[in-house]
Amino acid sequence: MPSIVEVDPGRRTIVLHGEIDMANAGELRAAIAEADWMDGEPVDVDLSDLRFIDSSGVGALLLATERGSRLILRAPTPPVRRLLEVLSLDSAAGIEIA
Repeated sequence: MPSIVEVDPGRRTIVLHGEIDMANAGELRAAIAEADWMDGEPVDVDLSDLRFIDSSGVGALLLATERGSRLILRAPTPPVRRLLEVLSLDSAAGIEIA
């Protein structure tokens, strides 16, 4: 099974693929927790290939802000953007949807 999370520390980017839910959100949590390049600088998350994310996946994303980094969520697909807006993450401090 291909990974749902790709980490590119050179670009300070996490690329998400497919669907992130309770069954696999741990992979995203681990990637964020292990990212030694997250030192308060913005962290880009590419959502262009993400079809679905549930609350456990959103919670995993928020680990970046808990670690003091600004979170930039790039190119969310329409269903993912709707969820982010319903959760008011489009207006949350420390989070930008680009």
